[in-house]
Amino acid sequence: MWRWVCFALIVTWIGLTGAVFQRSLPILISAVGCLMVAIYLSCQITAVIGGMGVPSSIQTVMSLATFGASGILIVVIAQTLRQSEWFDAFVMQVRHAHSRAY
Repeated sequence: MWRWVCFALIVTWIGLTGAVFQRSLPILISAVGCLMVAIYLSCQITAVIGGMGVPSSIQTVMSLATFGASGILIVVIAQTLRQSEWFDAFVMQVRHAHSRAY
C-alpha cells in the first residue's frame, strides 16, 4: 500500500511541475498515473468487499462507484487548484526564480 501512496505523490508532483511550466507531456503522464491510482483503489475496495462475502452484483456496483468517486475527486481537486489564487502566486514565484536562475 505504501508503494501506491508514493506513486500517487510522485504522479501529483509530475502533474504540478507540468502545470507550472505549461508542458503537456507531464500533465498527460500525471493523468495516466491518476487513472492507475483510481483503478487500484477500485480493485482494492472490491477485494475487501469480496472478502466479506458480499454478492458479486454489489461488488460490481461498489467497484464502479469507487472508480467514479475517485475520478470525480481528482477532477475537482485539479480544477480547484487551477483556479486558486495561491496556485497562481506559486506559479509566478517559480517562474521568476527560474528566469533569475537562467
